[in-house]
Amino acid sequence: MKGIVHFIAGIAAATFVPKAADMAASGNSFVFLLGGLFGLLPDTLDFKFYHFFYRRDRNVDPDPASLDPKQIAQQVADCANDALKTGKEVRLQLHTIPLSADTWRRYTVAFDVEQSAVEVEIGPVITTSQVPFWGSAPKENNYGRAKVNGRMLYTYDRSTAVDILRGPSFSFLPVGKDQVEIAFLPWHRSWSHSVTLSLFCGAVMWLLLGMAYGLATGLAMLAHVLLDSLGFMGSNLFWPITKKRTLGLRMTRSASAMPNFVSVHASLVIILFNLNRMSATPVFHAPWYEFFLWSFALPLAVLLVLAEVFKRYEPPAPKEPAVLRQLEIQDEQTEMFG
Repeated sequence: MKGIVHFIAGIAAATFVPKAADMAASGNSFVFLLGGLFGLLPDTLDFKFYHFFYRRDRNVDPDPASLDPKQIAQQVADCANDALKTGKEVRLQLHTIPLSADTWRRYTVAFDVEQSAVEVEIGPVITTSQVPFWGSAPKENNYGRAKVNGRMLYTYDRSTAVDILRGPSFSFLPVGKDQVEIAFLPWHRSWSHSVTLSLFCGAVMWLLLGMAYGLATGLAMLAHVLLDSLGFMGSNLFWPITKKRTLGLRMTRSASAMPNFVSVHASLVIILFNLNRMSATPVFHAPWYEFFLWSFALPLAVLLVLAEVFKRYEPPAPKEPAVLRQLEIQDEQTEMFG
């Protein structure tokens, strides 16, 4: 889920604490702000701190002047084969291919689990906004494949695009003699996305600031873990008792607009309902099921119907995107300032 979703969900979780609602009603809404901030904390720990300390054993850094997809595929496959051979985990960092200040060469890495192979395809030139330039993908020497000497256990997306900023990382962990488990972004959603850390942070805030702060912040972090469990990657729920991520429910994706919108809507409805029911002078007196029917379920149904209607009448994508002109402008700038 996006950051704004986790922030709003953290505030919604904090409204379940009666003392926190009383404090907000008397003008001290800082406890709700803390709930939002602690709702962001798991991802903040991963992307702002742990990500930089996570050890990488191998690096794949393609040369933009001589791209060889077969060589890239072989380097990735070698990580899996070396893990099987040595019996030790191998951690890999895939690097992006920058071409200029605002252009990159995209390539994809896919794991063919059925055939135990790694596939690499060289893609188009894209902008930092991930908009491809029409006709920029190479027509020759754009595909490579390498064999893995054992079975691959991989539960995330079959293919991963490596395009802008910093590329993704993988870990290859041997399981037995002829199987290797592949984890996407192994540094993400591990100890930081656990029930254990949520309870610990809540307990610390309880000791420092009081019960209301402890419950609000602990519930906010738990809300983050719960929302992420709806996706594909999952979380390490009971670290350090468990060592691996529990597979998510595969219901949503973090970048999908509709699930993010629905999560924000649901959080706002929860905030409104909780603040009203805990108020000394409530504005409405509808039971929870009736309130959620009119304020959440019915609007969601209408939204889904409208989305399906617009989807059916959506015009086809143009064959030559407008970004083609960007390529021409870039060529002109290269000639002028090159």
